[in-house]
Amino acid sequence: MKIETGLFDHMVLQRNRKNVSEAAFTGLCATRGPIAATVTRGKRAVKVLDSAPVGTASRGRMQGCIKGLPAGGPYAIELRVGGEKLVVKDVLVG
Repeated sequence: MKIETGLFDHMVLQRNRKNVSEAAFTGLCATRGPIAATVTRGKRAVKVLDSAPVGTASRGRMQGCIKGLPAGGPYAIELRVGGEKLVVKDVLVG
């Protein structure tokens, strides 16, 4: 599992007028199915996105969007498809 566009370690996402962000992502993935996401701040899950499906994977590709991440951070965003997992660390929203 590898992200090609949209989400990377140590990035700052732009917030909107509602003080939340929306970040689309694409990448490569060997597994197919829904993409689940868990967002944490420290050791606490962010309830808005806790284990919510955020996209799909098929034919070696994945795409999705993390919506509603509140201003602040730093966040860790864990993406999962089947047995594959990827964590994007130190994400801020400002």
